[in-house]
Amino acid sequence: MATEILKLIFSPSGAIIIVMIVLLIVFFVDRNWLKNILSKKINYKGQRIGLSVEFDIQKTDNIKSHQEKITEVPKTESHDEGTLYKYILDKEFDKTEFDKRLHSIIKNTDQKEQVKKKFEFLYLLEIGNKVDLYSDILSFVQDNNKSFYSWVLLGLEQQKRELKKDAITSFKIALSFRNEVLDESFDIITTVVKRLSIMIWELEGKSDAYNFLETEINNASKNQLKGNLYKQFAELKKKSAGDDLKLFEEYQNLRKEAFKYLPNDKELLFSIAYDYSEKNEQKKSIYYYKTMLRIDPNNNSTLNNMGVAYERLGIINKAILFYKKAAEQKSYYSMGNLAIMLTNAGFFEEAQDWVNRARKEARIDDNPDLTRIVYAEHFLQEKRLEETKNTEQLEKD
Repeated sequence: MATEILKLIFSPSGAIIIVMIVLLIVFFVDRNWLKNILSKKINYKGQRIGLSVEFDIQKTDNIKSHQEKITEVPKTESHDEGTLYKYILDKEFDKTEFDKRLHSIIKNTDQKEQVKKKFEFLYLLEIGNKVDLYSDILSFVQDNNKSFYSWVLLGLEQQKRELKKDAITSFKIALSFRNEVLDESFDIITTVVKRLSIMIWELEGKSDAYNFLETEINNASKNQLKGNLYKQFAELKKKSAGDDLKLFEEYQNLRKEAFKYLPNDKELLFSIAYDYSEKNEQKKSIYYYKTMLRIDPNNNSTLNNMGVAYERLGIINKAILFYKKAAEQKSYYSMGNLAIMLTNAGFFEEAQDWVNRARKEARIDDNPDLTRIVYAEHFLQEKRLEETKNTEQLEKD
């Protein structure tokens, strides 16, 4: 009996059965792992340049602004409001039920508060594309034709429908009633100005968009708004810049102005540093990465990119130092960069230690960054083989 079982196992059909059993076990234990292995898809985060990998975590607004993601949710003041926000995300969402709940929330508030609350909920529905709100928005505008909020919703709807000229008009009307907006926790003015500047840039020309933003920046009284508008101005300049070094400096200077008003904006600092590095201005890049580290000392993307900058300057000891700091924060990209640098320096065993550590601590399906370790491991193998061949050749000679 045992002999027959062994024959079955080692037969072609037996091998297929065993593989199927293993895959079924893996499927039930970890479906994501099996999916990744079968699809063989590996997504890189960052940008490979030579042997070093530099993270790019810039999160600029999509130039197709009608696809802009929700980044802020208004602060709720009651349990009913919080419940309604959750209901918007419900798979079983029903517009009639939504209208009934919203009416219950706003019925006992004054006119201005009703308009604001209705806007907040309809805004989330509009951005989320949950339902067609065109008729609701038209009614909202007719009932509140001197409200910032109603014209913003109409502009959003028109922009979504690619009626950009109409959207420009609606947004401009909305801004004429901006004094109605007093709640800084939900800064819709920034969103409107950003969207409007992009459409003006597309339809009326760069100079008109720049003039519009300059006016808005000069009129902005709040630091947060002024800083965000400088950022938007920088992004439009960057879109125009291409390889123009003069425009590059212009948009970097606009970002620096933004930083004066947004001194804790890590994303902004990172963008300044990263773009300097891309233009091979490593010393300037390092300066802004260092500024970033004063705010967030353990940011592994920044530590990694400091290593990249020093490596490009040829200051190898500092490059290794920052790669190690990032690696200690469990940055697998940095472990890969470090392993490659150590391999190039001939420290094969230490490079292998970092490869082993990364493989022990993470799996490829959970950490796409580990693909950098796979690259480093192959690079290490190639260098070892190359050294072996050179040694053998020397012995022959």
